Amino acid sequence: MFAPVRGKDRVVACSRAARRRGITVGMLQADAESLAGKGVRFEPHDRFADVQRLRELAVVAQQFSPVVALDPGDLPEALFLDATGCGVGLGGEMAFAGLVVNAVRRRGYWGFAAVADTVGAAWAVARYGAGSRLFDTEPRARVAVVPPGEQTDALGPLPIEALRLSPTAIEVLHALNVVRVEQLLALPREQLPARFGTEMLICIDRATGATPEGLKPERLIDPLEARWSFEPPVANSQVLLNVFEELLTRLLKEIRGQDVGFQKLLWWLKVGNCDQVCQPVELLRPTASARDLLDLIRLQLERVKLPGEVTDVTVRATVVAPLVYSQADLFGGRVGAQRPPDVTGLIERLSSRLGNAAVLRPRLVPDAQPELAFAYDPWLATTNRPREQPRIPIRLTRPACLKERPEPVRVMSAPGGPPGWVQWADREYAIERTWGPERVETGWWRGADVRRDYYVAETTDGERLWLFRDLAAGGWFVQGVFA
Repeated sequence: MFAPVRGKDRVVACSRAARRRGITVGMLQADAESLAGKGVRFEPHDRFADVQRLRELAVVAQQFSPVVALDPGDLPEALFLDATGCGVGLGGEMAFAGLVVNAVRRRGYWGFAAVADTVGAAWAVARYGAGSRLFDTEPRARVAVVPPGEQTDALGPLPIEALRLSPTAIEVLHALNVVRVEQLLALPREQLPARFGTEMLICIDRATGATPEGLKPERLIDPLEARWSFEPPVANSQVLLNVFEELLTRLLKEIRGQDVGFQKLLWWLKVGNCDQVCQPVELLRPTASARDLLDLIRLQLERVKLPGEVTDVTVRATVVAPLVYSQADLFGGRVGAQRPPDVTGLIERLSSRLGNAAVLRPRLVPDAQPELAFAYDPWLATTNRPREQPRIPIRLTRPACLKERPEPVRVMSAPGGPPGWVQWADREYAIERTWGPERVETGWWRGADVRRDYYVAETTDGERLWLFRDLAAGGWFVQGVFA
């Protein structure tokens, strides 16, 4: 654990700068695409992948400091390095932090770095002050250095968010027009716990150095990797499969007896002087079976056209997860009971043979227009994500299954009122009662306006229809039926 409590202890915090200067606007992707045009490329944000990339940068930063830690927040966005004595022989702390930033930049990331006596001050300046005129900075390297013992003065002009306060406390302080740290520090300290609890004092003391803050260094585990070199090069697919089998056996020996398996592998072939051929192997559930993994690699090799003879084969385990066990039924379950079919192997084999983008699963998206409130994602890519991703609540006032397209119906109703009689296809429905209307509208940037009034209509036979009146074009349509 690293606790910077004395003036001689120095901490470097490297933080991403995109969010610090960015503007977040709540807009649906479809709306943004219509406004941006064809020259903009949209990619889904994967916060779990961000954390993994940050851990990879921690491996890079280990060459500069013996102690490298991730931001202890729920969504880490920074790396912490123990910089005590690291600037000696490198031109000082400014030059040392510049080396760290440049090493990160060479891997395609843009960020700021700050050097301070405390973890809190280094994080605050890297996130909200580096690159500004408030500190001694080197613009090209985007590095800020807080002189020893002056972290309180450095924190003063920064926003109160720099103290890593809770959102509730920040909201209350903004309501009181307390927006900078110096304004907060000017308030009577003895009155803060009664209004905000002891958490605020802990955040202030950690940033100013009155209370030590410990960090857990990141465990840097060598990746599980096996390699095979050919002399002379080969092009026979059966020889390659035999080598893959040997490499998988080696990797599985490394995890034997740990009750874990591989859920994602990465293999690549070096073909002469050409670029490497690389393919990921993803599974719905982790496995410790070399045969299952080899079958998936065989299917991938069948659709890979090698530009030449192979000189090297490498297999790396990128995701290792605990094995999933399930107890089998002693007598096959109840008489007549049907167990759901296990399609895990089918999905994995189809994804390996056709590619992940060819095997999709639907997911809900927050769109006001019902027939557009879904999207398709690669099955393996969505399944391998942790389950704590936020879920979109399903409104119980809408049927689970919708028509592919709204179907026109004849309706008798009072002007602007709910339906009283419906003719759909060859059937007529007398409406007993209705719920609604629910107004659904879309923005002008989508093109043709969508303005609808939705009703849940219960017939005299007990069936429930989901109808809407098209306010823009006129007419009635049925969107779905409640089961």
